[in-house]
Amino acid sequence: MLNNKAQTLVIFIILLPIFILFIAYIYDFLNVNYEKQKLNGITDLININEDEIDYCNIVYKNDKDAECQIKSDKIIITKRIKSIFGSITNKKFFDIKIEIKK
Repeated sequence: MLNNKAQTLVIFIILLPIFILFIAYIYDFLNVNYEKQKLNGITDLININEDEIDYCNIVYKNDKDAECQIKSDKIIITKRIKSIFGSITNKKFFDIKIEIKK
């Protein structure tokens, strides 16, 4: 009969890095979705306070890392999020961009 403990150890050693990569990917995905929802909440604040002139001030009060640009017909909010999974896939950052029409 073969040694089942050794076979289990080999399978565990093979599957552990795949499991860690899967967890890192899920973390990145959830982190990007969280930040996008956060920026969507800021756009809701901007829509509520339409009479306020300084839209970017609302953005900077709620998220210090976000960037805000005011164009003639829209407001663009962008944010760059660092990736932990990106060191493996050469995608170091995720960029989120939200446009609001005035």
